[in-house]
Amino acid sequence: MNIPRGDAFLPEHTREDLLWLYDKEKDPEAKVRLLAAIHRKKGYTSQEIGQRVERAPTTVRGWLQRMHKEGIHRRYNKKKQGRPKRLTDGQLNNLKSVVLSSPQAVGLFFVMWTTKLVQDYIEQTYNVSYKLRQVRNILHFIGFTCVKPRPRHRKASKKAQEEFKISFKDNIEEYVKKGFKVFFLDEAIFPVKPYITYGWFLKGIKPVVKYLHRRKEKHRVLGALSKDHFFYQFTEENFNSDVFEKFLLSLLEKFGNIVIVVDQARYHTSYQMQTFYEQHEKHLHVVYFPSYSPELNPTEQVWRKVKRWLALTLWTNKEELKDQLICAFESDLAMVPIYEYLLP
Repeated sequence: MNIPRGDAFLPEHTREDLLWLYDKEKDPEAKVRLLAAIHRKKGYTSQEIGQRVERAPTTVRGWLQRMHKEGIHRRYNKKKQGRPKRLTDGQLNNLKSVVLSSPQAVGLFFVMWTTKLVQDYIEQTYNVSYKLRQVRNILHFIGFTCVKPRPRHRKASKKAQEEFKISFKDNIEEYVKKGFKVFFLDEAIFPVKPYITYGWFLKGIKPVVKYLHRRKEKHRVLGALSKDHFFYQFTEENFNSDVFEKFLLSLLEKFGNIVIVVDQARYHTSYQMQTFYEQHEKHLHVVYFPSYSPELNPTEQVWRKVKRWLALTLWTNKEELKDQLICAFESDLAMVPIYEYLLP
């Protein structure tokens, strides 16, 4: 198309009209195009205009051609429409209801939905293929987020857990007023093996973590968490009532009057321990977590944080592992927030 110059260019607008639009224009790119139009009104060639606005002549020619053919409004870019949706609104709503239910509800023998599983379901059900990244975007768009679920024992009672949360403070209030310190107790085993986490490496490299140990080497630890202390003890023995009793004696010796909150493991509830609790009832009060409810115990968070710490620190054998455990237990790493319903 031959683009006219002078008054023949954009005949419905005078040069003064274009100057007025130029002064009012806020969009920097549109302002440059208006300036090109003004120069064209003056009779300049595309080459000359390009030199003045610092753009390629072919670019300038495209601007002028669009404005002359379609109107001065073409100083603006057309909004990009983007690729049309390949799943209809109805299909998206249907997909949302499917993902809200278990995969087993649609005949898939899986516990939860993964990105790959949703990708396969979309392809088989709607005959539409997406990349994994696109599937993640779709799931975000319809209200989902990818999280790791908490484990919960099948025998755990949600009702008992809720009752525990409501009544816990009342159960220990009398002892707290007497100056008893509240501890949440738990035990953990730390095998001498790599604790793996994510890190940055060059593409194509397969990183390894080297370690050295004899079979079945491990550290056993008893821990007691309060709002301002973490007390711990190593043991070479298997966890049993004798080991637990020694740990409580150490805890009583250091802190005096205490309330301990423990799970219902056999060595916490044995006849031997019941006798011990009765013998020390003036200085010791015992509260039990509901059965099969480790998620209620904040000390579990300590173990998780320490294991992440072990994945990042340098150690290669049992002795060095113990050094790193002590370092973690003695640091702020072990002081995790305690759930509000457990704070007296």
